[in-house]
Amino acid sequence: MQKRIVITGLGVVSPIGVGRDAFWSSLVNGKSGIKDISVFDTSKMSSKKGGEITDFDPVEILDGINIAALDRTAQLVCSAVKLGIDDAGLDWSGTQKSKTGLLFGSSFGHTHTYSQFDRTHVSKGFLAASAKDFANSVAITNVGHASVMFGLEAFNGLVSMGQSSSLGAINLGTSFIRLDRADMVFVGGVEVLYLENFLQFYLADRLASSRDGQPEMCAPFDRRRNGTILAEGSAVAILEEYEHAAARGAKVYGEILGYGTAFDPQFASRQKTTGKGLAKAMRLALNSANLKPEEIDYICAAGSSSTYEDEVECSAIKEVFESALENVRVSAIKSMIGECFSAAGVMQLCTSAIALNTGTIPPTVNYQDPDPNCGLPLSAEAQQGSFKTAMVNTLDDSGIAASLVIGRTTGDRLVA
Repeated sequence: MQKRIVITGLGVVSPIGVGRDAFWSSLVNGKSGIKDISVFDTSKMSSKKGGEITDFDPVEILDGINIAALDRTAQLVCSAVKLGIDDAGLDWSGTQKSKTGLLFGSSFGHTHTYSQFDRTHVSKGFLAASAKDFANSVAITNVGHASVMFGLEAFNGLVSMGQSSSLGAINLGTSFIRLDRADMVFVGGVEVLYLENFLQFYLADRLASSRDGQPEMCAPFDRRRNGTILAEGSAVAILEEYEHAAARGAKVYGEILGYGTAFDPQFASRQKTTGKGLAKAMRLALNSANLKPEEIDYICAAGSSSTYEDEVECSAIKEVFESALENVRVSAIKSMIGECFSAAGVMQLCTSAIALNTGTIPPTVNYQDPDPNCGLPLSAEAQQGSFKTAMVNTLDDSGIAASLVIGRTTGDRLVA
């Protein structure tokens, strides 16, 4: 019999709050973390807003731990892991550490540190460059810091699939537990808002802007949207084999039921597409969960506020769910946190897990003028109900799509 994998801890550092409770409170109350960017100069740009974290103090979270060797990306990773450990109520013994692994999704997390090191050694020579910057310029170092800090002995790794990175990490972590490589895996994602990655999107004309008098806001599936708003953050979900979790009396947020991923080669070229990549990913996730579309209660949409990508996602959801869409609730949390890229999927997972347990689905803020080309059952207000299953969608600019299905548990079984 296949091992059951459950979610037993959540750690979030986001533009709308640090910690599970602050994150969730902001979501259900429609509080946006999108604001004018302060970490670099945007005065000569038409895009000036981002999902910047301004109330984050790693010293407070990592109390008593030396963080001198950590750049901002590593600080976010280690803080999210610590918050997850606290939320899971772990008795952090040596036995647990030996069978605990760490997997993170990231795409641009180390770019700024690498650029700093490169600029210094080119302009002033290698001796002037920072050894700390050199160490942190390697992407896997951010995950390595957390593994060393918390003594995670089983394995660590980095997954890079663009916006689908953290869902890829979750799937890989699930596989490792089922292969008996671990009893528990910390899975997550991280991105940092810096000029280097901001410019990649800005120069490609992918960001929301104030040109032509348009408001600069994140408005997924709304007719007024004109681009994404880039953000930063880190989040962790603790995955655990069910019997292991039950033996330690862990609280369970939900169960990992299914995963699917696919690639649409037409997507990156912005050709008109029916969303076949995401549609295939959703079907694969449903099949591996042994569920039908009508058995999904909530879809936590990718919804990035991109005119093109939102239409693609809507097309895919309509194709897969058809008439079952009438009974599904949909929301897009990026309307409040912005596009956290590789960290988005795990933040959506955290949202879905809490939503299933509280019976509340967060609003999609700025959803005032529905795009007739979309037509999903969204609401600008929080929605109440009894929700048993949720699907998380991610969609990368390259055409990589991934979907994850989770279910609420009561006692020792999935709620039917």
